Amino acid sequence: MKQRIFGLNEHDHHKIQGALQKLNRPDQIPTRERHRKDGAGYNLNYAAPFALSLDDEKNIVISPGFLNRNGEFMTTEEKKIKPATGYVCVCSTIVGIQWTPVTIEIHEKPDVDKFPIGYCTVGKEDRNAISLIQYLQSVAIIIITQQCPIIESVSQYKAT
Repeated sequence: MKQRIFGLNEHDHHKIQGALQKLNRPDQIPTRERHRKDGAGYNLNYAAPFALSLDDEKNIVISPGFLNRNGEFMTTEEKKIKPATGYVCVCSTIVGIQWTPVTIEIHEKPDVDKFPIGYCTVGKEDRNAISLIQYLQSVAIIIITQQCPIIESVSQYKAT
């Protein structure tokens, strides 16, 4: 009988070793972040929701994806945006009692109303050196909770 250390036996050890050897072959690693670099990195043929790519004019092309916005499920359209360094985010928020239109923008950091689907880096010296990191997301989720303006106005009406 093989001795188990921390719940692992020799068979588990070989599986882990095999996985570690794949670290030297990034094209074999299933991961939530995969690099897409323009001519200088790993080529990920990701053709799923929110796939990031560069067109001939060096614009970021974002394929259509799915958005769950406070339980409202919708599909986003393909978008093209100018590259900049920051998080590529699906954005929408509540203004008053209405949702803003869904946009895809680059922000310094994600937030409640800015769901990250990737990261873009633009070279400081060479503005054509653009690197994209793809976050594998099937559905962007934006959940915003705040005091309901309708309830608030009814409460004020009853109080007076």
